[in-house]
Amino acid sequence: MAKISEEYYTPKELADLWKMSIGFIRKEIREGRLTPEKYGKCLRFTKEQVIAYIEKFCI
Repeated sequence: MAKISEEYYTPKELADLWKMSIGFIRKEIREGRLTPEKYGKCLRFTKEQVIAYIEKFCI
């Protein structure tokens, strides 16, 4: 079984990694640019989703 921290990022972890505010991450989710996986009330981003976002919107 894989550890969540190795395979997925929470919105807070992603904000910290990118040195952005959590509000920026929430805005990107609302506008449909970031699409997290939902596990109950928890949101998680896969590494593939993060890479796809960077390639589409940052390069």
